[in-house]
Amino acid sequence: CPSGVFVHPCGSEKLLHECVSSLRSCHGDKRGENFLVWVDQVLPEQVGSDSWLVRFKKWEQTGEERQCCLTTALLSSKDVSVEEGLTWIHVHQTWLEGAGGSTSWLF
Repeated sequence: CPSGVFVHPCGSEKLLHECVSSLRSCHGDKRGENFLVWVDQVLPEQVGSDSWLVRFKKWEQTGEERQCCLTTALLSSKDVSVEEGLTWIHVHQTWLEGAGGSTSWLF
């Protein structure tokens, strides 16, 4: 979504398309390091005829350092089928107590 917003766990806000565009400059940053990203405890909930609220824990690990945040995303299927993909409208991340806090959080 052109007006979609991403809220970083530290509280800063960016447009989603800026976040996706900035990923290009990160290519190769973790080369040679054991870097993992994964999600778990995904809980989708339909909140409207064409919208879903999805909550999940997102983890990033570099070497032995592991960080986690609770992510809440508002997704829309307006003008497309679910099979064609959903539009990310809003993403908000919050550090889990004792499981994060770095400003170097990727995305």
